[in-house]
Amino acid sequence: MNDHTSRSLLTTSSIVSRASRSSTTNLLFTSFNPLTGGGRAPDHPDALTNTGKTAAFTLFGDFNPMTNAFNALGAFSSGGVQRVRPALAACVPDRIPLIAEDPVLGGVVDPVTFLSASGFRRTTGERGAPPYIGRGLMEAVFDGDILANEAAQHTSISSSLDVPGDFPECGLTDCLNGRHNQNTSNQAFIGGHTDVRVGRLGLRAAGPTLMQFMIGGSQGELAFTSSLRPEEPISIANVGRAGCVNTAPEPNLPDSTPVSLRTLLRLVAPPEFGQTLLHVLNSAHPDAPRPVGSPEERVQRGAKLFGIDLVAFANRMIPGRMPAGGDGRDSHAINQADRKLNCAGCHLPVVATGQLPADAGTEHLNNVWVPLFSDLLIHPGPDIEAERIAPISRPPVPILREDEASERTFTTLDLARSMSDDVLPNQGVATGREWRTSPLMGLGKIGPPFFHDARIFLSDETVFTTPAGTVYSDSDSTNSPLVVRTLDDAIQAAVELHDLPAPADAPNQSSELGGGCPVPPGNSIGDIVYANGAQDICPSYDSAASQQNRGDARKVVRRWHRLSEDDQKAVVEFLKQL
Repeated sequence: MNDHTSRSLLTTSSIVSRASRSSTTNLLFTSFNPLTGGGRAPDHPDALTNTGKTAAFTLFGDFNPMTNAFNALGAFSSGGVQRVRPALAACVPDRIPLIAEDPVLGGVVDPVTFLSASGFRRTTGERGAPPYIGRGLMEAVFDGDILANEAAQHTSISSSLDVPGDFPECGLTDCLNGRHNQNTSNQAFIGGHTDVRVGRLGLRAAGPTLMQFMIGGSQGELAFTSSLRPEEPISIANVGRAGCVNTAPEPNLPDSTPVSLRTLLRLVAPPEFGQTLLHVLNSAHPDAPRPVGSPEERVQRGAKLFGIDLVAFANRMIPGRMPAGGDGRDSHAINQADRKLNCAGCHLPVVATGQLPADAGTEHLNNVWVPLFSDLLIHPGPDIEAERIAPISRPPVPILREDEASERTFTTLDLARSMSDDVLPNQGVATGREWRTSPLMGLGKIGPPFFHDARIFLSDETVFTTPAGTVYSDSDSTNSPLVVRTLDDAIQAAVELHDLPAPADAPNQSSELGGGCPVPPGNSIGDIVYANGAQDICPSYDSAASQQNRGDARKVVRRWHRLSEDDQKAVVEFLKQL
């Protein structure tokens, strides 16, 4: 399910594949089917009158916004995971319980706030498994370095792209509010460590160790039991169903399986950089001017706009480049004199590993430089409250948009701009808005889908019918239509979704089909009502709601919008080389 114009992307399943997607998911179909007692697997590419098609999975439960308590509804599921593809033909997919039968909600919620008398509300969210590359390297990063990254984000930075008066509440910092997650490992499996430790693995950095994911994922998402997680997942839709009987011996997995899987994932290395970036890094002077418009110049320009010191980056990435005694440059290869966009402020280009007590491959994991492009911290994303509090994730929103490149009109499935959900089973100290900075290792090779729920999709099945769509802005336009039909489009959409769209009081390109603030027709869809219309989704920069609801990267994205279209594309060209 990849870009039809970029055959260099992965087209077969492997451990470095993403959980793929051909459309958004319509939870109105997948959550509950009264004809079967179960839900429906999202296996149909039509998301408007059917389920949609995705390999991402849905989590659900009840959340109390006053106490931050999360209830995974153990009577209906194990860990709040909806399993929709049963192994036996006689079984039906799991379902998400109706409000009327929910014992925590008492069967009744307020139609506006969706809160019950007990103070809980239903919450749902999708998750797409990440590409499993470099996870052993991430596990080996020293805790103290992660904490140092957190402290560094609260210091002043220098960017030549700044305009005085932007986000004055941030002062000389970049509005970044990343913090470390922390957790134990005993909540994931029997025998896990009880000490609270710095997290770095998982979409919310809730995992200190890879073993948590070997056990939690095999039992939670795949329903395999082991001596370390022996409980059989609950499926209330299949209780007493004829023929739906588990006859597999218990436990399903020997202890050697998660141990072997851990070793496998620890040793999956990041792919090599693209040839253009390698040409730049291998040159005598990586930051020296290149012929304007050449591939090397565009990638070099994109890297500099990202905030990278290319000499420092080359010294750490190319064997033999580091001078004896060090180079005296920033250890993360950030250009501290001029961070430009400062994407590098969160997506740290380089991190160093420490000592991982692994049983194999330590020569590849310990004391090495890693092109991680992540600080391993959790950051608050943009929030649209109307979508966050709804019992079911937003149904697909069709918006007619004109694709500038092909001059064709498409019914796009609008990409949700809110990055919040309160499905928080064993997620450490993370809140519903906080997500770990996604590592960008291998981004150009693996490609979409992007984000924690794989929402930014690119699929041969839907690219000519109902592709993903959103809006983008640059120095010449505000909220112009963006139809995701290529890898470049998908990366550009990923950048835009780091914050809410440009404010509605800016000069919107309303004359362009599908431009302007992407508000659903009638200011509502399903149970979700946008009380303030465009101001809910596109709040003005200086409003109180703006400061509360905009993403942590709002200052970075505002700089991005000041770039010319050509400079934005140069950044995309650089990212494709990773």
